[in-house]
Amino acid sequence: MKYREVSQILEDKGRTFDALKRAALPLSVPQSGHRIAEGQWTIEEILEHLVLVESRLLRLINVSSHKLEKSGALSSVATRLNIEIPDGTERNDFFKVKTQQQYEPTGTASFADSMAKLQGIHTSLCALRPRLERVDLNAVSLDHWLLGSLTLGQWLAFIGIHEHRHLEQIQSILASATFPK
Repeated sequence: MKYREVSQILEDKGRTFDALKRAALPLSVPQSGHRIAEGQWTIEEILEHLVLVESRLLRLINVSSHKLEKSGALSSVATRLNIEIPDGTERNDFFKVKTQQQYEPTGTASFADSMAKLQGIHTSLCALRPRLERVDLNAVSLDHWLLGSLTLGQWLAFIGIHEHRHLEQIQSILASATFPK
């Protein structure tokens, strides 16, 4: 997956979030809490996980882009956005991942609260667009615990890719034979 503009990243993220809302919002409380197999997350738990991850990434992107702006690390023709995420990352083709403990759902967040928080995170991320378009998103790299060093631009793209992967999990739950209709 390649991106040349912040707008592309945010538009992809927006399409994924819209699809997530279309899939999740019509669900009842019992449906959102349905577990299709032992050890697998419910839709409610997936949403809580997304809140835990995305709220952390929003802070990382906000703080890092603010520091870049203050330091004068601004984008120019020479530092045009050129974000590439390895093919298969969005589908997790490489290995089954068990998330870090701090991102494990606790089961205490309600479906409605998680959806509201995800909406707020999405809105806040989109509000950062003017700054993200001004700064050089390649000027700073931070480590991902499995993927290694990612530039700030790659982290920005990762949010939508990660959300899309979990949207596919939700769609799989919805399509399962045991899902209550």
